[in-house]
Amino acid sequence: MSRLIGAVALVTGGSRGIGAATADVFASEVRQQHIDRTPLGRLATPQDVGRAVLSVVTDLTATTGAVVPVDGGRPLG
Repeated sequence: MSRLIGAVALVTGGSRGIGAATADVFASEVRQQHIDRTPLGRLATPQDVGRAVLSVVTDLTATTGAVVPVDGGRPLG
């Protein structure tokens, strides 16, 4: 586990931007069903992902070996 020291993963789920390739697998109807079941009620935006990155590098400096989901409350899969 020592290789995870200082490592943090951001998981974007079906966001636009970074996660667009994954989200594009869904047909528009299936995508809307996913959005409707997402607590946030929308897909994460590139700005949401950017805010998460900024938070990790500025506020969560003692966080290590963590996975930070940026998925609106409903991960894909």
